[in-house]
Amino acid sequence: MPGVAFTFSMPTEAVLRREVTVPEDGLPASAAAAVLAQRPAVALPRIFVINLDRDSARLANIRRQLSAAGLDFERQPGVLASNVPDPLRRYFLTTDGKLSSTLRLGEVGCYASHLAIHDRVANGQFGRALILEDDINIPLDFSVLLRALLAVMPVDWDIVRLSNPPKRSFVAAARIDDRHELVRYTTVPNTAGAYLISPSGAKKFLSGATPRWRAIDEDMRCPWEFGLHTLGVVPPPCSIAAGFGSSIDDLEDRGLAPGMHWRKLIEIAKFVENFHRARDGIKIFGLSTWLRCLGREMSNELRRQGRANSGSANFSRFRVS
Repeated sequence: MPGVAFTFSMPTEAVLRREVTVPEDGLPASAAAAVLAQRPAVALPRIFVINLDRDSARLANIRRQLSAAGLDFERQPGVLASNVPDPLRRYFLTTDGKLSSTLRLGEVGCYASHLAIHDRVANGQFGRALILEDDINIPLDFSVLLRALLAVMPVDWDIVRLSNPPKRSFVAAARIDDRHELVRYTTVPNTAGAYLISPSGAKKFLSGATPRWRAIDEDMRCPWEFGLHTLGVVPPPCSIAAGFGSSIDDLEDRGLAPGMHWRKLIEIAKFVENFHRARDGIKIFGLSTWLRCLGREMSNELRRQGRANSGSANFSRFRVS
């Protein structure tokens, strides 16, 4: 089907697998520093922060963090569903301006805010971009991590997730530093709070079917629909900041948009999504690795049922070598 091939050529896959020679507990700090020192200097991406005009406290919080990390950014004004830019209206609205999407109004605005940046990336105004929502926490050494990450990424990457703890199995692709790995997910986590996107990734995501009927983070969890080569960082360096409510929920309650009660039928399509996820996983990882991932899933589920989840961020139970 169109867009499914990831241009994940054998040389690239071989390079990725050769990188996975580091024990799960990571390199000693001195060894990791030596590895990083040998890597060529990498330019940082353009950084965008999505922020609604009324959310000044959120903007101040993320501004302080980026300033402390020595990073500049451009503010992307958050889009409201009542004022979607003309180039993006086809994703959510009919020609006469009525809502054609099953999304809530707040979700439309959030999705359109991300697409506004994707459009600029796809049009070649600059190269890759780092997109942050304004309720994200970043580490103080974020710039160091970004450079180390960009130095090990394959040439055909489209999206790299930075704020998404995995809840299913993943396969290590490359060691970033003594704590972080670049990974391929069997199931892409939700939330779109922080991620890198390339021009090719932006073009693929924009070229998907319209109208969009899932929230942006849910669409990003279905890379096969867009032909996306999606990777992630484990453990994720970014997290959701405490103390901020949902801007989407503030704009509209959890009820469905008028006339959109059939949205509940989306749940019926879950089995189709799981089928495509399995087919995509076998294509990417091969049948043997995919089956080992499924085995890990079953083992984790049995452990979860056998004892209460401690809540600790132990991602090794999801890692498949």
